[in-house]
Amino acid sequence: MALLLLAEDDADIRDTLQRLLEHIGHVVVAVGDGAQAAAALAEQQFDLMLTDLIMPNSEGIENIMVARRDYPSMPIIAMSGGGANRAESYLELAEKLGASIFKKPVAPRELMAEIERLLT
Repeated sequence: MALLLLAEDDADIRDTLQRLLEHIGHVVVAVGDGAQAAAALAEQQFDLMLTDLIMPNSEGIENIMVARRDYPSMPIIAMSGGGANRAESYLELAEKLGASIFKKPVAPRELMAEIERLLT
């Protein structure tokens, strides 16, 4: 069991991922925008962060940079699908910052396998 931060502005995706992650035994703090993710990072240390990259009130890249500064060994998974060129460049930057990257729509089995790999 791990404590995960899930930052995703799309409520349907956020709820689906939260249910899936909790079903496999993780505790999930789910937030709907970048500012909420930043606040959660400031309040507690997580075992892993999953973040959308294009969100309101502070984008995922900003939170990845904060997480890298404050929790350099915490695994991060970055996801994006919005705005083709913008999403691609953000995914490339997230990968350079050490995050595992997934383009939306994310295949649940692949995502779960990556989470388990990162947590072991």
